[in-house]
Amino acid sequence: DLYDPSGTLSGGSSKNMPSTLSKLHALNEAEEKYSTHQNNVVSLKKQLKQLEAASKKYVSVKQQLELKQHSLTLLKKRIDGSESAQIINQVETLGKDLQTAEDAYTSALAKKTELESTVKRLQKELTMFSKEQKELIKQAEKKVKACVASEEKCKSVME
Repeated sequence: DLYDPSGTLSGGSSKNMPSTLSKLHALNEAEEKYSTHQNNVVSLKKQLKQLEAASKKYVSVKQQLELKQHSLTLLKKRIDGSESAQIINQVETLGKDLQTAEDAYTSALAKKTELESTVKRLQKELTMFSKEQKELIKQAEKKVKACVASEEKCKSVME
């Protein structure tokens, strides 16, 4: 078989084997697939390198975070044990105590006002009762005088 660049094929009898063109076509397809896969491999390698870099950075940042958290925990413990933290706690406690005392004072003032009004009312009632008592005594004395006068009249009539 002869292959001419102009595209003609000449030669002996055809065999049961695939022709040179079909082999060439299959070779081209295989080379294209190989090229595509090779490009995919290159792309995946780039992505893998990027992911490895991100993973290393993640591990590094995570270690730094853990160190900072541990450092923060130690600082909190140190601060809690310091004199200034104890003073702050005392100030907070005193603030709560002051608020409680102010609430009790407000309550006591309200109770005082209520009791003062009750005292005034009772004093008024006592004054009113005293006046009424004097009036009742005067009326009773008048009735007693009237009864005595009537008794004397009755005695004088009987005599």
